[in-house]
Amino acid sequence: MLDSLRDIFKRLRRSVAQRGVRNMIYNVWRRTARRGRSNTGLARRNDAGVPARGALKHPFDEQFGVETSGIIGWRELETGHAHDLYTVSYYGVAPSLFQEAMTRWKSHPGKVSLAEYTFIDLGSGKGRAVLMAAEFPFKACIGVELNAGLTDIARENMARWKAAGRARSPMTAICQDATEFVFPDTPCVVFLFNPFTAKILKKVVGNLARAFAARPGELDLIYINSEFSSVLAAHPGFETLWEERIPMWPEDAAADLAHQLESVGEIYGQTGIEPCGAWRWRGVSR
Repeated sequence: MLDSLRDIFKRLRRSVAQRGVRNMIYNVWRRTARRGRSNTGLARRNDAGVPARGALKHPFDEQFGVETSGIIGWRELETGHAHDLYTVSYYGVAPSLFQEAMTRWKSHPGKVSLAEYTFIDLGSGKGRAVLMAAEFPFKACIGVELNAGLTDIARENMARWKAAGRARSPMTAICQDATEFVFPDTPCVVFLFNPFTAKILKKVVGNLARAFAARPGELDLIYINSEFSSVLAAHPGFETLWEERIPMWPEDAAADLAHQLESVGEIYGQTGIEPCGAWRWRGVSR
């Protein structure tokens, strides 16, 4: 009983820290209402016959022999760091969303060639985005992840990717808090797959503004599932390149649905399409 109360308190504290009291109350109401619907049982794990947790593999992993599948809840990702409170569950970005976002980003060329950019995925998890980025001729591809276990998996994936001859650029996995990462002197494209909430994103954006203060045009940011894009919209130094909802390829949408059912036994969000965008650092006039 005491452990259950502690867990409830922990979840409420986390929800308030991430989205405030009003949204916390709304989310509790929404979840309660959803579970009370008569057809909710259709989506539950046992009724759907979904395999045991961890049994499903994303088509990306099946095709390339890596391990980036699954949804891992925040409880299993805790590291003891103060920012654990603001992280979200692990789930690899859909390959179709990544490829479509990259296509849109490349249609807005910057002042330097792609080969001069360092690609940096903040909250990189098992490294799926870094693997795909390494197929482009970037100067380097870096994954920054707070959880040591996920970082180790990412390193194993990178080794397999390189051995298979798929990497056109060097890859590195760093176990570090995203707000403490020191950005290189090269032009950078920062990638986010909604890895943390607004409080941490504000810190990251502040760090970016300081690091690139005298380097207008040398920083782009690609944001998939851009839940907190208002942070970027509110900053005077960033210009929006594009924002739109991108549909997944059918195999990615099916995998997204299956992994939700496997992980939590129900569908907890819209699947098959995500809000995405890209922003360019133009600097702040003095």
